[in-house]
Amino acid sequence: MNSLMTRKQLTLLLFLSALTVCYAQRNDEKTLLQNGFIESRSFDANTILLDKITNRGDFNSASWSSLNYGTLPAKRVLFDAGFWVSGFYKGEIRSAVKYYSANYSPGPIINGRPAMDESPSDSLRYRVYKVFKGNDPQNPDLLEWPSDLGAPTNEQGAPLIFGDQILWSVYNMFDSNSVNPNFVTTKQKGILPIEVQQKIYGREGNKKDFENIFHNLFFIEWTIINKGSSSIDSAFIGLWADIDFYDINSNIPAVDVNRQTGYLWSGIDFTPSLGGVPPSVGLTLLYGPVKSHPDSTAIFKGREISGKYNLGLSSFKGIGDDTNLDPLYGPPRNENQVYSSANGFSNGGGIIIDPTTTRSTKFPFSGDPINETGWLFPSDKVGNGSGIILFTGSFNLAPSDTQWVMAAFVPGLGVDKKESIIKMREKIDILHSQPYDSLAFGDTPIIITSLDENLEEISKTFTLSQNYPNPFNPSTTIEFNVPLNTTRNVKLSIYNILGQEIKTLLNKPMSPGHHSITFDASDLSTGVYVYKLSSGSTIISKKMILIK
Repeated sequence: MNSLMTRKQLTLLLFLSALTVCYAQRNDEKTLLQNGFIESRSFDANTILLDKITNRGDFNSASWSSLNYGTLPAKRVLFDAGFWVSGFYKGEIRSAVKYYSANYSPGPIINGRPAMDESPSDSLRYRVYKVFKGNDPQNPDLLEWPSDLGAPTNEQGAPLIFGDQILWSVYNMFDSNSVNPNFVTTKQKGILPIEVQQKIYGREGNKKDFENIFHNLFFIEWTIINKGSSSIDSAFIGLWADIDFYDINSNIPAVDVNRQTGYLWSGIDFTPSLGGVPPSVGLTLLYGPVKSHPDSTAIFKGREISGKYNLGLSSFKGIGDDTNLDPLYGPPRNENQVYSSANGFSNGGGIIIDPTTTRSTKFPFSGDPINETGWLFPSDKVGNGSGIILFTGSFNLAPSDTQWVMAAFVPGLGVDKKESIIKMREKIDILHSQPYDSLAFGDTPIIITSLDENLEEISKTFTLSQNYPNPFNPSTTIEFNVPLNTTRNVKLSIYNILGQEIKTLLNKPMSPGHHSITFDASDLSTGVYVYKLSSGSTIISKKMILIK
C-alpha cells in the first residue's frame, strides 16, 4: 500500500511539476518574446574569436589572436555586423536591417506568422546550433539538429558540417515586436515576410597566414525565403559591418570593386602606445543572388545552375561614423535612405560624383590607399562608428522563392598598414579563385608568400583573367599579367560576336606584373562580346556578357 501510494504521489508530483514547468515556460516565452529571446554562441575554431552570434542575426565582437599587439580583447577586428534586405513590398519600400540593434525575431515563419507568435512552445528550438567535425555524439545541438527548420544535412540525413565548426540559426523579418522603431518611420516599414537561414563556419587551427590562411578567416552564408503572399520587387541584399581595430578613430572605409570587397584600413601606422602593426579588415562577397540568363551558369548553395548568373556588388556605402548626418558620409537612418543607398545614391537620393573623375559612381571611395590614388574617404570624417555596407541586387523574390549569398570575413596583417592591405587582398584573391566545395568542405592549407615570390610566380607568362562581374552592366573589370623581361607592345581590344573590333582599351608597352582596366559598355547593346589580349605571337581571348 505504501509502495502504491508512493507511486501515485510520485505520479501526481510529476504531473503538477509538468504543469508548473509549462506555466512557467509560457510566462517565460511571453517575456522572451517581449525581450526578443536573444541566445548567443561563439565561433572559436581558429584565430578569430567571434564572441557573439545570436538567433536574431547578430554576429559581432570578433578578436584576432594573430595580431602582434595587446591581449585578446585589444585585438578586436569587428564590433558589429548584420544582414539587410530592402525592396518594394505591396507597393511600398520596406527595409529590414540589423544596425547595432536587430530588427529580427528568432525562428522561421510558420503558417504566415513569426515562429515566436505561432509556436512559442518551441522557443528552445530557435536557438543557435553549434557543431564540430568529430563532435561528441551527445552534443544536444547534434542530437536535436533542426533539419525540418532548414538546417543542412547530407544524403543520409545527418547534419552537414561546413568547415570544421558551423553555427546555424534561423530568424525572420516578420515580427513587428522586434523592429527598432528608431530606424523606420513605422514598425510596419521594418518588416518583410522573409525567413533567413544563416550559417557561420570556418576551419580549425591557430596557424598564421604564411602557414594556412583558412585559420585566419570565416565564412557566412544566408538563405532567404519569401514566406509571404506577395512578391518583393527590385530587392537588394545588404551586408553591414562596423569594423574596429587598432585606433578605432582611424579606421577608414574603402571598396575594392575588382575584388568585390568592402574593407577598412588604418589611417595611422605603428603607434608606441598601441604597439604592433594595424591590420586591414575586409568583407568580401563570394557569391551574390542569382538572376536568369540563358548563356550563363551560376553557383547556388554550392551547386551549378544553368541559365542563371550570380550578381556582384551593385553599390557600396562607406560610413564615417554612426553619428554623422551627412548624406554621403553618414549611415542611412530609415527605410527610404536604405533603399536609396542600395541603389547607389546618397542617403538623400542624390547622384554621387567621384571628384577625381567628375563621373557618377555607385562605388564611392574606390581609390587605392597603397598608391594614394583615386577617391579616398576623408580621414577627418572618420569616428569610432566607421563601417561599410555592401549591396547586391536587384532581383525580384516571388512568394516561396529562395535566394542565397555567401561572404567571407578576411583580415590581413603585414609589416605596416599598407602591406596589411596587400595581405588582405592576397587572401581574398585566393578565396575567389577556389571552387565552392574547397571553401566549404576543403582541408588543404593555402599560404600567402612574400610579394617578391608572388610577383615572380605570376609574371612567368601572359595571363588573362575572366572579367568581373560577368554578366555585367554597364562596366566590368579585366585583369591580366605581363611577364618579366617583356618589352613588347600589349594590346587589349573588344570585339563583337561577328569578329569586328569595336573598341581598343589598351595599345602600348606595359611594365611586368599585374594590371587591371575597367571597360565601360554604356554605349553598347546587350549581347556577347569577346575581349582579346595580344602581344607579339601571344593571343588570348575570352567571352563576356553585357545585360541591360
